[in-house]
Amino acid sequence: MYNDESVANYFLHVDEIVNCMKNLGEEIKEAVVVEKVLISLSPRFGSKVSAIEEKENLQHLKMSQLH
Repeated sequence: MYNDESVANYFLHVDEIVNCMKNLGEEIKEAVVVEKVLISLSPRFGSKVSAIEEKENLQHLKMSQLH
């Protein structure tokens, strides 16, 4: 994620990449995508990421819930 990029644009970009990979036959678990998104968010979202990681079970969190 770029520092000046909005969360909505970043999520759209991630969704496009994941969809392309799935169209090519790649099997991607949603939990892996959620974890990678949380790791790659800019530092300004650090406190929100920490709160999500503490509150939610990341293995069951869907991208739609994360949005």
